[in-house]
Amino acid sequence: MGIRIQRILGYGLTDLAAEDEDERINWDSWLLTGEGVPTLADYLAWLEKREADPPWPTLDQLCLRDHREPKADLYDCRAYSREFGLPEVLVLRPFGQCDWYRYDDPIDYVQETWLTSQPQTSHVEVIPAGLYPWVGYMDDRTGKTLPAAIMHWVRARNGNRPPHVLETFAKAAGLSGHEEAQAHVVPEVPQEVCDIAAFAALFTDDTVWRQLRPVLYTYWS
Repeated sequence: MGIRIQRILGYGLTDLAAEDEDERINWDSWLLTGEGVPTLADYLAWLEKREADPPWPTLDQLCLRDHREPKADLYDCRAYSREFGLPEVLVLRPFGQCDWYRYDDPIDYVQETWLTSQPQTSHVEVIPAGLYPWVGYMDDRTGKTLPAAIMHWVRARNGNRPPHVLETFAKAAGLSGHEEAQAHVVPEVPQEVCDIAAFAALFTDDTVWRQLRPVLYTYWS
């Protein structure tokens, strides 16, 4: 069987150390090994029992409660290919976002072979904003969602507004100023992504999820 082009949109780490050397990752997780993958019923039962904050259901819970046949299993919620892809990249996507992953797409194939100077090369692009419907921002030191006022700073930064404007908007969002905002304001990580990582015991520390960033990952496997 030959290799095929694959693309996944999600939240990932792009700085993994060599396998078994990166202590942030539980390399024995079924999400990486593919062994003993739980059923969707197992995952729904786990989601129903978890203490949610806020308490309302996540999109993944609503998807799993629906009786429509899902398009993917839990193992498809991750992309990691040390042999053919980028060994430093691990990407997770919410279970319910099945259209965030595709493979053997003819448009992708043409783009990545005939229309690039480096054909058949895996690459990852970090996206500076959240992926709809998760468009908020958080403080990467705490993981807490920042107030809506932070959007004024984000728009001012993206629009290259003067320093005094950036400073004012950052302070209005509860930060000390533009410098602190620039260093620590990042797109929020969806609860759905944190859930699949926790269910799979993927991370060895409950703060690792704060390092995940929105990415588009193209690889061959």
